[in-house]
Amino acid sequence: LVQSINHDGELSFVNKTWINILGYSETEAYSLSIDSYVHAESLDKFKEYLNSSWKGKTNYEILLTLRAKNGSKVYVEGAMFPRIENDLVVSVTGFFSDVSRRKEAEENQRNAAATATFYIDLMGHDLRQSLQVMMTGMDILEPAVLTSETRYMFELISEAIDTAEGIIRKVLSTRGLLEEPLQAVDLREAVISVIDTVSSRNPKVIVNSTIEVDEAKIQGDNYLPILLTNITENAFSQSKDSERHVWIALKDSLDGFQFIVEDDGPGIANDRKESLFDPNRRFGGVGIHQSMKIAEKYGGTIGVSDRINGDYTQGAKFKIFIPRAA
Repeated sequence: LVQSINHDGELSFVNKTWINILGYSETEAYSLSIDSYVHAESLDKFKEYLNSSWKGKTNYEILLTLRAKNGSKVYVEGAMFPRIENDLVVSVTGFFSDVSRRKEAEENQRNAAATATFYIDLMGHDLRQSLQVMMTGMDILEPAVLTSETRYMFELISEAIDTAEGIIRKVLSTRGLLEEPLQAVDLREAVISVIDTVSSRNPKVIVNSTIEVDEAKIQGDNYLPILLTNITENAFSQSKDSERHVWIALKDSLDGFQFIVEDDGPGIANDRKESLFDPNRRFGGVGIHQSMKIAEKYGGTIGVSDRINGDYTQGAKFKIFIPRAA
């Protein structure tokens, strides 16, 4: 959308795109006052930019809400600058792009994030209450009914409760994922920190790490450690009981970086690989799907293959690609 405003605050030029999007005829456009086509929520800001441009300043990255003839909002982004003749500002010109669809998508995402957060909090609260009732009941029953035959069942129930509590904690750990803005973060520093943390929890696992980059800037957020930890801990848990090994690497890869984690566990059969990341089947557990969503937010991908090509029984290889920050 292109428009020019004269000293009287009237439109002296609008292009066909401006007319088509806002729905005014050319004759109507040239008779409009500023508050007729600039929405009230942006009117003060528009006048500030206009006055600034009359003083000779160019204003970039402007976000405004215009009002179409039918009353609907039109979100635009662009710049306003002075048109100068003989050292005098004779008009103010604006170049704008219609970003209404983007704004609508952002609003939908915010609403989805708010809804997801609500249900996550509700689920966490209600499930924890139920788990607490189960734990209290077990404490009451244990002295009365615990025998050599029932001890094993009590241990299974206790482990199941601990697992459920762990799942709740994991789900709640990414409750703000959709709302967290992206920023430049160092993938290399995050990888090194996660390797140190997970290794200290698993001292019996032999870790072979290779960091092939000096710096790895990506567009990420505070959930990056969760992505890396989920994949790394999965490898540690899959390794065999004797001579357990995990291989971790961070490599440069064209337009981004590859974070690779391999283990010597039982591996993943080919038919299971295909459904591992399927959200409708969830064979990978909460951590895998959680990691997939985080990687997707960063513009990245997650894949799985065999550590030894053609022999899945020798362990799995997870590979995460994350684009380099522009």
